[in-house]
Amino acid sequence: GARADGVQYRSRDRVAGSARTSASDIIVSPKLGVRYLAGGGWSLLGSFSQGFRGAPGVIGDPSLEPIRGWSKEIGARYDGASVRAQLALFRLDVSHERIQDPVTRDVLPTGKSLRQGINLDAEIKLTQHVTFTMDGTINDAHVKGDPGSFPTPIVVPDLSDGTIDPPVR
Repeated sequence: GARADGVQYRSRDRVAGSARTSASDIIVSPKLGVRYLAGGGWSLLGSFSQGFRGAPGVIGDPSLEPIRGWSKEIGARYDGASVRAQLALFRLDVSHERIQDPVTRDVLPTGKSLRQGINLDAEIKLTQHVTFTMDGTINDAHVKGDPGSFPTPIVVPDLSDGTIDPPVR
């Protein structure tokens, strides 16, 4: 399948008296999912899709490209009488990434990021009225490319010799 979205941003700084700025885009997001019933309650799963979200800072600059991500997932699922469990490997490649620095609150145009990992979710029916559920994810997420090329808002002094010199006033 596929999904098409029309996105339009408009902004005007009424305090500065500036003119209204706007930008629009049509985004098409393909989606594909497969489930193979292997028998005995087992099935194999796979999915491939693209999605998007608006970029942070779009109020100040409506022309900012939306953050886009390609999602891939493969896994296995078991559906039994008292047990249901699913284990999946996933990967999300993000482009036009913009992140907010937690200290300076600046929005940094980092470009690309990668999130990948393993997800397990299970449900075990212990009695007619009690069910044990569990859900866990191990995630590895990082910015792609050379971190040295991104803006660095904080400079940390080299303290490898163990001394700290107080500022002179």
